[in-house]
Amino acid sequence: MPEVLLSPKIAIEILRDACGLNEEGESALKARVRQLIDMGVTGMTRETAHARHRYGLTEIAQLAVAIALVNAQVQPSAAARIVREGWPQLVPFAIAGIGNLLPERFRRLRPGGGGPHAIIEGNALVQLGKKSVRARRGGGELPRIHVLADAGAMPEVAGPSDSGTYLNSKRFMSRIFELMVPHAEAPEDIWNSLTRLRQSELSCG
Repeated sequence: MPEVLLSPKIAIEILRDACGLNEEGESALKARVRQLIDMGVTGMTRETAHARHRYGLTEIAQLAVAIALVNAQVQPSAAARIVREGWPQLVPFAIAGIGNLLPERFRRLRPGGGGPHAIIEGNALVQLGKKSVRARRGGGELPRIHVLADAGAMPEVAGPSDSGTYLNSKRFMSRIFELMVPHAEAPEDIWNSLTRLRQSELSCG
């Protein structure tokens, strides 16, 4: 099934632009992307990540969410795990961030629910005293992820949690989509890219 697939160079340029990173930091971004891929953020490996035309909308969206978490002072290993294991909940969040750029037919035929706002509850110390240090280093409990259409509902949804990380997918997903569209050889390629992104919630976790 054809879709929009980009070289590593173009994918990095899109991530840098969409995530609001400086041009001078491109080398550091490349290193961070390699690190996140090694930690399992996408289905790629160190070898396939450098192959030409391998980054699709799904991979770039996964990396963008992980980068946004790292930018919010979440440790890379924790950010990678949130994306890797919490991706089924984050797919509607990523698609909602594309906003009005989504094809009308896709929105009509593939309603996604969710919204462009997400809260990842803080839980770094949730198992303190309950598990060994070695077990805690293994990851512990995955923090709860809340995806919302309305940012105003965050206080009610977050409930008992007294801390968390807020992400707004509109800040990067709409720009990612906008920059990928010109690389499509046919309109169907964009549709297929969106379809794989939507279906990726079934194959990750």
